[in-house]
Amino acid sequence: MKLRTKPAPPRRGGLGHPGGSSGNVGSIARKKWTRGLSASLSIIAATLSSNSSPNNHGGFFAAAQKSEQVILQHLYNGLNGDSWDVVVGDGDAADWSGDDVCSYVGVTCNDNGKVTAIELPDSGLTGSISPSVYTLAHLKRLDFSRNDIADAGWEILDTVLQDSDSILAEVEVIDLTDNKINNLRGITRLKDSLTGLHLTLNNLKGSMPDELWQMRNLEILAVSENEITGEIPSELGTLTNLLEFYCYGNKVTGTIPTDIGKLTKVQIFTLAENHLSGDLPDEIRNMGNLQTFSVHNNDPGTGKHTGNIPKFDTHPHLNEIYLDGNAFTGTIPHNFLHLVAQDNATVPI
Repeated sequence: MKLRTKPAPPRRGGLGHPGGSSGNVGSIARKKWTRGLSASLSIIAATLSSNSSPNNHGGFFAAAQKSEQVILQHLYNGLNGDSWDVVVGDGDAADWSGDDVCSYVGVTCNDNGKVTAIELPDSGLTGSISPSVYTLAHLKRLDFSRNDIADAGWEILDTVLQDSDSILAEVEVIDLTDNKINNLRGITRLKDSLTGLHLTLNNLKGSMPDELWQMRNLEILAVSENEITGEIPSELGTLTNLLEFYCYGNKVTGTIPTDIGKLTKVQIFTLAENHLSGDLPDEIRNMGNLQTFSVHNNDPGTGKHTGNIPKFDTHPHLNEIYLDGNAFTGTIPHNFLHLVAQDNATVPI
């Protein structure tokens, strides 16, 4: 393991942003690994049960701490922890050894000593995320951005939950920006809690994953700079809690669906640098909270929107519009930016 030093951080109290191979785990290896992991989780559950009597509070909390320690050890091993390149602060355990999981580098705990966040961006992580990490009861945030992870652990999460008495964590944010994730199978088990999903610069290919349209609580969805193709499905309009949508730098074709008008909360919406064409839908006027709207095309061979430029006269918070590199015709509406409050708004046309 490579170690880098940093100044001593403040004590943890609140929330703190896998793949030696680029492929998925083979089916035979996956079954063997899952059986071993499920057995470990079953032992944890049995330990918790045996120590949960009213007269044995100390034993119960010791067992709970042990369960988190075992889960983090699975995570450490699955992500080849001995090869990490991590920034180490005073008192941090770089190798994730010892009983105090709150001292593990990258781990944040709450005041009760429960793991709430694991953040190891740009730390040389390779391999696979252990699905058991999604059973850490108090976990809210995972940030493994800018690593080399190929398997997020979602695909066999169902098996882990079925083969043990574990409870699914209420994870709110997963940041896997700049890794090698190539599918979202199994992620819908996190649909009730997940509000932020960052998958820019990964290996997503083909049409937009169907799993996304079940993630109705998402507020931030970032899938830019993958190899997503096909048209934008109308189901995008079902993600009515979206505040930020990033899908630039893919190979999406067709027209922008009118259903985007249902995204009335969205503030940032970008589909730039794709292969889109056709008119921009008038329903954009329903997106009254827009601050940034981008459909520009600067790269050769990308698509070109046509038709008239729609009115942006119902967007009092709008300060950035990027429409350049397209083939719009007609005249600019006289009330094009009627309600824009910013005198320095950016409007490349």
